[in-house]
Amino acid sequence: MATYQYLQLEQHYIDIYDSGTIDYCRRFEKGFQAKVDKLLPKKRPTTTKKSQEHPGGVVAVALYFYSGERAVKKEETIQKWMQEDQARDEKLATAEPPNNILCSSCGKAMTCETKDLYHAYEFPLRVLFLFRCQPCNKGRGVFDDGKEWKMPKKVCPKCSAVLQEKNSRNNKAIITLYTCLNCPYKEKEVFTLSSPPQKEEPEDPYFERDRARFCFTKEQTSHYADFTIKLENVTKMFGESKKLDKHKDVYDAADQLQKLTIDQLEKTLITVMTKNGYIKLELGKPEIDKYVIIPFTVRDAKPDREHRSSEIDLRRLLRTTLEPTSWRLVHDGVSYRLGILSGSLKGYEQEEDLVRLVEQRKTPRP
Repeated sequence: MATYQYLQLEQHYIDIYDSGTIDYCRRFEKGFQAKVDKLLPKKRPTTTKKSQEHPGGVVAVALYFYSGERAVKKEETIQKWMQEDQARDEKLATAEPPNNILCSSCGKAMTCETKDLYHAYEFPLRVLFLFRCQPCNKGRGVFDDGKEWKMPKKVCPKCSAVLQEKNSRNNKAIITLYTCLNCPYKEKEVFTLSSPPQKEEPEDPYFERDRARFCFTKEQTSHYADFTIKLENVTKMFGESKKLDKHKDVYDAADQLQKLTIDQLEKTLITVMTKNGYIKLELGKPEIDKYVIIPFTVRDAKPDREHRSSEIDLRRLLRTTLEPTSWRLVHDGVSYRLGILSGSLKGYEQEEDLVRLVEQRKTPRP
């Protein structure tokens, strides 16, 4: 049985894609000009060349970016369309009609006449087979999974009741009258059996001209992609510059934080801890990833200091000592066991992390 061929030559898809681009650009030009004509007085004074070029320049820039974005996505979109049509052809070619389909009127075996995709542009794809009973000419639609196609019931738009359907036919048309038994609503549909042949739409005489205007070549697409990357970089740099200007004091403070090495950190902590009754600081093996995290232990040299007080005093001491540096106590955590206090220190290097430390310094602690 003959089936429809979905996959076409690549030029077919190129023409469809370009038609969409051309149609939008034409409507945009026309709509922009209509707005200009509406805003300007009917009796216009003589305009200079510069003022005449201004609206066109705005349109040209807008369409350049629209056409460029379309061009960048063109190849990927066309490949997607072709792959989907190939999948439709493969689904249709490999689908086999279900067996033992019997006529609901006479019970005899029915013959498969046609097969086609049901709602071909909806996924997942389904194949609908049309079976015909030769003796009584009754038809049945059955899907490739064996489920029978049912004519959807038409409902009343006023009360949602199912409409009663009555068909009549003459030499010219099939007439269907829908009646609602729940309210006075009625509807009439006429399907003309023979209609005059439709005239073919004339070819667009300006299609190729506008294709050259609005549809980029591969070389133009490559230039546009490079240009947008550069534009994004400039925009990002400008945004970062504005951010730096707006928060200059924060960035300056972040730049002034002391970026201590581990040796410098150790010497600083030993000095302040010794003065406050904590001795024998030992740093563990550092964990180096996005941050540098170092475990530590220290002993409390004041035997009469209660362990809760010892933890609070050390935590406060570390906060104060580390505040002007790029190091912090991890989760404010200090543990006390039999005169030994332990915790971890985290070192920051990236600018955004240092800025966050300064901003946290401005936020009052609970």
